[in-house]
Amino acid sequence: GVIIGVLLRSLAGLMQRLMDPSEFAVVQSAMFASFNSVDRTNLAIAAALFAVILPLAQAMAGRLDVMALGRRNALGLGLDHDRAVLGVLALVAALTACATALVGPISFLGLLAASLAHRLTGTHRHAVLIPAAAMLGAAILVIGQTVFERVLGQQSSLAVIIEFGGGLLFLTLVLKGVLK
Repeated sequence: GVIIGVLLRSLAGLMQRLMDPSEFAVVQSAMFASFNSVDRTNLAIAAALFAVILPLAQAMAGRLDVMALGRRNALGLGLDHDRAVLGVLALVAALTACATALVGPISFLGLLAASLAHRLTGTHRHAVLIPAAAMLGAAILVIGQTVFERVLGQQSSLAVIIEFGGGLLFLTLVLKGVLK
């Protein structure tokens, strides 16, 4: 994900050099997350998909707990690990597509919300972590956007701050994994 992000940002820099500045401004507005211009049609579709996907994710919570034990242990406990992984990836892809269609790409928001949910709840049970992460992700966006609009007069982009914080968290998690 990081490599693809760097590649896309490099291509954006190339486009900036090649295009007329006014044309690039139109392209750039579509490349970054915007919470001010959510299409109501997309919002209705995303809400319907979310209403279907969240109960499916909650129903998978027990299988996710078993998957967290590792592939060998999950297979030993009778879980079709490969099928469960594909199901989880499909749900994650659908939720990511909904969020991206609504506001644009925001890297690391999911990682940030999941890590905060894990830290605040103090549990590994997915039945608790899934709703906690969903609520924390929504709270991050709502509170962050409110701060940018009301306190800062919208002088910066919330997506940039989330990506910065999430990137620092990602690097911290990678370094902790390497140092163990």
